Amino acid sequence: MTTDLRGDVRSEIRAILMRADSLLEVDRPREALPLLQDALRLNPESLHALASMSRAYLGLDDIATARKFAEAAIRAEPENEWGYRLLSIIHQRNGKKQEAFAAAQTAATLAPDSIAVLTQLFSTLRGLKKKEDMWRVGHRMVELAPNVTASHINLGLAYLDYKRLDEAEAAFRHALRLDPESWVAMNNIGAVLQRKNRTSEAVEFYYGAARLNPALPLPRENLFKAGKRYLAGPATAISVVIVVLATIMAAALDLNDEQAAVIFWSAVALAFVVVLFGRRLRMRRLHEPLQRFLTDEQRRMRRRSLHRILLIALILFGLFFWLPGFIAIFTNGAAGIAFCAGASVIEAVLWAFWWRTRTPKL
Repeated sequence: MTTDLRGDVRSEIRAILMRADSLLEVDRPREALPLLQDALRLNPESLHALASMSRAYLGLDDIATARKFAEAAIRAEPENEWGYRLLSIIHQRNGKKQEAFAAAQTAATLAPDSIAVLTQLFSTLRGLKKKEDMWRVGHRMVELAPNVTASHINLGLAYLDYKRLDEAEAAFRHALRLDPESWVAMNNIGAVLQRKNRTSEAVEFYYGAARLNPALPLPRENLFKAGKRYLAGPATAISVVIVVLATIMAAALDLNDEQAAVIFWSAVALAFVVVLFGRRLRMRRLHEPLQRFLTDEQRRMRRRSLHRILLIALILFGLFFWLPGFIAIFTNGAAGIAFCAGASVIEAVLWAFWWRTRTPKL
């Protein structure tokens, strides 16, 4: 009878943990916690429940509590890798690279053929810049699990650290074929293509990565930086050369001030047209959704820049206003009052734009 009861309890715990794991997989740790607490009430020594509690608190960024449960998992089953692997992740979150590596090594000793363990070991090795060990672990993962996306991504990262760009690109593309929804593979292909100076292709892959996981800042940042560089293109360099040559010409020729000014400002106007025309040409080569997205982001960034410039100007004005030497300049007449009022109105309008502006949708 007692055995049947224990069997019922085991079945109940297993069902609870399955529901909790499904919630953790979709990043809903707060909802998983009550289920895991129920499982621990039924069996306080359950490795699965303790490790899952650590995962849940990691998802909630409660590192101290996550560590407490990871250590409890190690005490419950010291010969199982799970607790050590979680402890390695926790140390990594805290910036303790050596401790993270030591815990991952212990996990790898206990489970040398576990892809999850090797993935964490690879991550700690990369943090310590141990390229040869990364190379070994990356190839080992591909041997053990050739159909797992993480194996090829890690191998690609190992190639990338050795600047073997073609092999890195091939590994990342293989990972993307295995999992077309992998934003990591897309983002890494973009990084390789950017290093190969194939910026327009890199922008497309960054865009794909950002669309797959719009909540993460990394692919968006890569997209904005690469897009800015791509749109600048050779037109920016040509515009600088135009202005420099015009300046040299104005200085070398025997011209009066008016003639020199005409040449200089004409060159500036021409440079502006060249930059604008070059950006338009390059923008047309991109797909329409990406064109729209980059255009929206440029507007947002321009708005933000205007806001910052005006804010800095107002701060400087305030400092100068209260300096004794400048008080007379701004307090005589209505000029100072008008300036303050006008600047405040403009600042209020820009703040309104600032709060209304949203990050462009992907």
